[in-house]
Amino acid sequence: MSSKIIKLLLIVFFSISVMSTANAGLIVGDLYADDAGIQWEYVGFFDLADGPDAFGIGPIPTSYNGVDAAVFLFPELLSDQVAISSNDTGIVNHQAWYDTYLGFLVGAFGIIEKHESVSVTLNNVNGLYDEIGDTSAFVNDRSPAGDNINYVFKLVSVPEPSSIAIFGFALIAFSVRRFKK
Repeated sequence: MSSKIIKLLLIVFFSISVMSTANAGLIVGDLYADDAGIQWEYVGFFDLADGPDAFGIGPIPTSYNGVDAAVFLFPELLSDQVAISSNDTGIVNHQAWYDTYLGFLVGAFGIIEKHESVSVTLNNVNGLYDEIGDTSAFVNDRSPAGDNINYVFKLVSVPEPSSIAIFGFALIAFSVRRFKK
């Protein structure tokens, strides 16, 4: 066999192998999808009750929404690439556990509910967890530890397979054209 044919076969083989493994090599960790089909990679979790004590001595706790709490606890994440889920079933539901401030009422229990992970705390006037009706996804306010876990995910960025395939086919075409001459 001539060296031109061997080189052509090697280039074709290399191009096909790169095209077939391009996406698989970029995905690392546990992947989950949401209802829209967007892929998310599991990062970790935090407990609603692990936040600062709302009734303790010290500064008044900040009213975090789910995404803000995740970025605070996982500083390597960016807020526009984070999703929160209130369940561990493998489906990212974009909801977080929140505790609602009821003040220092005798016998009052915190209201703990799931809400969309971004919108709930926008109603807090001063950004703190100190007025009746304020909510936070990261505060110790009567919620038992371990009961309300918020799971953190980051957006998986995978290049389009069609772009890689077009590049590979173009490389093959240029190689074939070169060796025909």
